[in-house]
Amino acid sequence: MFNPSVGCHEKATVGSSTANDVTRAVLLAPTASTHSVDTGQPPGCSMLFLLDEEGVPGAAAV
Repeated sequence: MFNPSVGCHEKATVGSSTANDVTRAVLLAPTASTHSVDTGQPPGCSMLFLLDEEGVPGAAAV
């Protein structure tokens, strides 16, 4: 589980048990993909998804 406090313009290192399959990473506000209006516009919590070449994300823990 990855749960640090990382500020704007700060770097974080992420590991994955399937690192060889990861082709990109995406940060999403928790409500961005479930609501028609993105209420996550202000800074706040985000979820990091690691995607494979087919765009399939790994499981996320909240």
